[in-house]
Amino acid sequence: MGSEPLISIGVVTRPHGRKGELRVKILTDFPDRFSLLERVYLTLPGRIAEYEVSNVRYHQGFCLMQLVGIDSIEEANKWALAYVQILQDEVMPLPEGAYYIFDLIGCSVVTDAGVKLGEIVDVLTTAANDVYVVQGEGEEILLPATKEVVKNIDLSNRSITVSLLPGILD
Repeated sequence: MGSEPLISIGVVTRPHGRKGELRVKILTDFPDRFSLLERVYLTLPGRIAEYEVSNVRYHQGFCLMQLVGIDSIEEANKWALAYVQILQDEVMPLPEGAYYIFDLIGCSVVTDAGVKLGEIVDVLTTAANDVYVVQGEGEEILLPATKEVVKNIDLSNRSITVSLLPGILD
């Protein structure tokens, strides 16, 4: 695998049946992507393993995965609560103007007047819009990820330009 980061797309909730099938809670906006997988990584604290995917089906909002080498309920139980992950370069392409959270974390945030506010440390998902959590000099700033605030995202330079609305820093 090398040092390429892994991206979580699901979490194993429990075995399904007695033949090692895993019941996976889907954590991606692209649930159909499980059907395209050839391999996945299962990760628990201090433990990671790569598996070939032999079968995928969907049941009651969950993905049921059969992996080569996991063929009993006992073996499947060893991976309860494991994250189902893929290599970062295997993520689904996004439409123009959409970004993965992992791409935004660590980006420098600068105002359109050239003032550095800090770096994005988290992205909160709300009903109205996402909110960028920016860690500045000893303070945390919450910026709505709207067209009025976010003027430019330049992932190649890891920089985001924003226009501050009145009251944001008060």
